[in-house]
Amino acid sequence: MKKIIVLLGLVFILAFAAACGGADTPTPEATTATLPQEPTMAPVPEPEVTVVPVMEIQGINWQWAELLEIEPAAQSLVPNPEKYSLVLWEDGNYNIQADCNVASGAYTADDNGSLSLEPGPMTLAMCEPDSLSDQYLALLSGVTSFGMRDNRLVLLGNDGSVQMVFNNAGPSEKPEPEPEFCAGVELGSVAIDTFGLPYSWQANCLPGTAYDASQPPTPTGLPEHVQINFGVTDPSDRQYGDPILYIIPVDAYIELWEAAGNTAVTESIAQLKALLSGQPEPVPTSSIPVLPYEEVSGVVDIGVQGEYLTTSMGPGVRFVGRFTQGPNPVTNENPPLFYIYQGFTEDGQYLISFFYRVTTDELPASDQVSDEERALVDADPGTYLAAVTEDLNALSATDWDPPLTTLDAVIDSLDFEYLKAETPPAPTAQLTNINWEWTELIQTDPANQSVIANPQSYVLVFYDDGTFYVLADCNIGSGSYTLNGNQIALQVDAMTEALCGEGSLSEQFLVLLGQVSTYELTTSKLALNLADNAGSLGFANSGPSVPVSPPDEGAPTAITLEPINVRSGPGTAYFSYGTVPIGTTLLVTGISEDGGWWVVRIPTNVAPDGLGWINGNYVETLNTENVPVIPNPDVQPSPTPVVTGTPGVGPTSTPAPGEATATATVDVNIRSGPGTNYPSYGIMPAGTSAPVIGVSEDGGWWVIQISTDLATDGRGWVSADFVTVTGGDGVPVVPAPSQP
Repeated sequence: MKKIIVLLGLVFILAFAAACGGADTPTPEATTATLPQEPTMAPVPEPEVTVVPVMEIQGINWQWAELLEIEPAAQSLVPNPEKYSLVLWEDGNYNIQADCNVASGAYTADDNGSLSLEPGPMTLAMCEPDSLSDQYLALLSGVTSFGMRDNRLVLLGNDGSVQMVFNNAGPSEKPEPEPEFCAGVELGSVAIDTFGLPYSWQANCLPGTAYDASQPPTPTGLPEHVQINFGVTDPSDRQYGDPILYIIPVDAYIELWEAAGNTAVTESIAQLKALLSGQPEPVPTSSIPVLPYEEVSGVVDIGVQGEYLTTSMGPGVRFVGRFTQGPNPVTNENPPLFYIYQGFTEDGQYLISFFYRVTTDELPASDQVSDEERALVDADPGTYLAAVTEDLNALSATDWDPPLTTLDAVIDSLDFEYLKAETPPAPTAQLTNINWEWTELIQTDPANQSVIANPQSYVLVFYDDGTFYVLADCNIGSGSYTLNGNQIALQVDAMTEALCGEGSLSEQFLVLLGQVSTYELTTSKLALNLADNAGSLGFANSGPSVPVSPPDEGAPTAITLEPINVRSGPGTAYFSYGTVPIGTTLLVTGISEDGGWWVVRIPTNVAPDGLGWINGNYVETLNTENVPVIPNPDVQPSPTPVVTGTPGVGPTSTPAPGEATATATVDVNIRSGPGTNYPSYGIMPAGTSAPVIGVSEDGGWWVIQISTDLATDGRGWVSADFVTVTGGDGVPVVPAPSQP
């Protein structure tokens, strides 16, 4: 008896191992443990079982409690029923625990009591010597029917001569399967509607392939990615020209190619993003980059039917084109025409590429091309292609097979879930330690709105200790403020009284500050509302201000002669912690090695070592003869690489890899148009980067993306003299806005 059980156990285990594909996994040797038998004085009669509907045994944790053997008669108890369980699920699958191993598979059953378990994947751990795992699996492999007796499940095998009896341990919840991810995409979530196209589809995970420049016409190489194959389930069965859709992680794609010293993918993705951002009309189908290069078998010598699409996953562009090695008549084959889609997910994290062969009755077959047409192709291919392009652009989307609108609908139906890249939290509005520049005055009686021509001459800085600094043209001063909810009261305590000259708003500014009663604050703007609804003063965030404490009398000091950057080292290569206003007195603690920069004390929550560096050309000093020379620190990147005064250019507008990017070489103003006569939104500190979305008509100014809280169109303009730009060749020309 025992030998039979062990043999069957090995058969069942081997079946599971084969189903799991574990050819190299060692199979455990069968144990010799046997079930303890109760002493019997007489043969055990074959107990009756009651056939019940299958649904009554599904979703229950059945635990193996005993074994009845009819010939020869024996009854054996299972010492640890909880180690040997069986759950039959409603979907036709089962789960098994066999001591230290688990298994799953499919089963078939009917309401007449028939039951069989098909082997499936299984772990192959070596359990303890007294384990019943092998015997349990062997017995399950022989089950042919089921029934109930005394509220217990009975599984029968070997023509009913063996009965496995299970206790009901209560209902069981089917565990949710772990989602399978490929390059961050949840494969099970991929969905697409083919809208009657003659293909089934299958989403497959493709491993990465190394960069390879050995095969013409272009290098190849892809990171791990998702392919949607049409008409085949195995990607290796696909033939060139079969429909295919790629979902490629952009960052990994760029990293793979740049590691090989090739920036072609970087530049193509930047060009494509710039195209989709600017969307020039007509669609420049002759210059649209096509990725991946695995599908590019030659030059795209013709592009027609270009159209921008906004799909459920993000923006893109489609056109009809072909890949050719040289001049050829344009036909429906040799080389074939493709519907080509190039786009991104909304966040730019994935590149989506779709290729589908199309034909039109307006084109001949290859063997129907006239000698006259071939002669024209050979003599003047440019003129020939221009004429064909014009003819094909005149067709409607339904003149193609399949209709281009059907393929548009297919790509629009694509949907999938993926792991989103972590983004920093949005900036919070901050009143204190910000340089607030007065930009406008709104008056209600009479109604009037005035733009301040020189906002940098009228500045407020609120400090955490309840004091504020004020610059009113040629005068500087200080005061105190109190807050109560959105109510604010300002009191000027000390102020210089210089005559600033004709046109100055110094006196009016100070008078209006005394009339302020409430305030409204965003990350980029401050409104100080006047009492009795008389109007408001509008301010723009021009960047952080470094708070400083007044030095003791007689201490080494530096007084700023104009607003000045406080940097992390002695030079513009060092990042700026922010600025201090004109007339600020700072405690000097040292001098740079070249004598051109002073080291001043600033709060440790601004600089960990409490030291900032200011340019000696813009300060007056006192009692600094004996301060020590401080060695130059290492140049470090800015800890917060954001464009100050333009929330959104940091967390929401950090340039994506490969995107056209402007990096400030010095602190530069971000203006509302291409010229110094346009107002400044704030300062872009040296070393800061922002996405480039356009260029001025004269090429002297770049348009960068900034927050719509600051500019309703999300555009800021920086002088090309003070930034370096990468990937800017394909950005659109943006007309200058009207001057204020």
